[in-house]
Amino acid sequence: MKGKNTTRMMICSMGEVQESTVQSLKAVEPESVVFYCSHGASEYLPGVIRECPFIRHTAVVETTDGEDIEANLHLLYMELPVHVDRRGLSWENVLVDYTGGTKAMGAALVLATVDTGVQYAYVSGDKQNGGGKGIVVDGTEKVLRKSNPWNSIVLKQRRGITNAWKFGHYGEAARLCQEIKDNVSGENYWKDICGGLIPMFEAYEEWDRFRYKQAFKLMRQARGMLHPFCFMSRPVKAVIVLMENHIRLLEPMAVGNAEKKRGFLLQDLLANAVRRGAEGRYDDAAARLNRVLELAAQHRLWEGYNIDSKKCDKKKVPETFRQKYVQRDYSDDELLQLGLHTSYILLEELGDEMGRKYGRRQEEIQQLLLLRNQSVLAHGLDPVTENDYDRMLRLVLELTQTKKTKLPIFSPVDLATEL
Repeated sequence: MKGKNTTRMMICSMGEVQESTVQSLKAVEPESVVFYCSHGASEYLPGVIRECPFIRHTAVVETTDGEDIEANLHLLYMELPVHVDRRGLSWENVLVDYTGGTKAMGAALVLATVDTGVQYAYVSGDKQNGGGKGIVVDGTEKVLRKSNPWNSIVLKQRRGITNAWKFGHYGEAARLCQEIKDNVSGENYWKDICGGLIPMFEAYEEWDRFRYKQAFKLMRQARGMLHPFCFMSRPVKAVIVLMENHIRLLEPMAVGNAEKKRGFLLQDLLANAVRRGAEGRYDDAAARLNRVLELAAQHRLWEGYNIDSKKCDKKKVPETFRQKYVQRDYSDDELLQLGLHTSYILLEELGDEMGRKYGRRQEEIQQLLLLRNQSVLAHGLDPVTENDYDRMLRLVLELTQTKKTKLPIFSPVDLATEL
């Protein structure tokens, strides 16, 4: 049997009848066995071990109540990982036989191991009535090797990955992918697909933290790993199309110049603020919107007038602006550093539409900025409310002439759809 080469440990449930356990062990010949015994059944183990001389290591987990599924499940959760770890094995080297013992014990054993990626065996054959128990007739036993249940569970996990992606929980999505990769059988190609999805979700996590170079590298890695499956799976094909678009968006941030980076960052900061707002993290969102207001003015000054707000040559600004906003103690050769407010005032002095919009809404903008400055993440004690965030978002979108629908979004692909 194939199990002889791959199975190094068996976990066998066992009751008062041992014949099926012996047949299962002889069919597989594991070097280690954990006997999961009903109360009192451990006294039969010396006879079982004598018939199976290939067994080198044994352990016993004995239940005091074979009918209490909850108690048995707790017992197995506590005991089985200890015995697997003690032998230095991974769960993929373990075969679980749930034939013996009570039905509650068999159910508990399956439930305790179903998320580990083990395979299962069950001894079947002709049965006769034995005091109300269905007992397999000696000589008719057949060991049925069952495939990994994770090959079916993977559909449920794919739904979980899609939901985690939908709500921006990229770390959780990557964890679920890793769980599938670790547990499904080697012939199941979702093992390799999830291996490719992991760096994609890591890329989104890096992108969400503004680490664009790392995100770009991981996204390209994910694309390469998933590409062999694009013609086998519609969801994977849709994921690759999405990644191609995002790789193009990230490329300027990874290899582009400062001007291209500034333009993309303006849009991405806005999108990041929207994601934080959708999560109810309004203080985080407001902090990003505050930076968007500042960056928008900086970008417009540089793009439209070749003025660097951090190192502004006084000769490039109108005389009226210099007289009003430049301190008298600046020497002629010193460069100006323009803050958020003065940047917009300069734009207004230059006749720029963004500056004029700021001038018309200046009082409202200053009020919202004050709310943000008094928030917990800035200098105060009051959290930003949902209403404050909504007002600030609408104002920033209007000021920057940005449509919310045009922002970079991490729209999820439904990974649970049929292939």
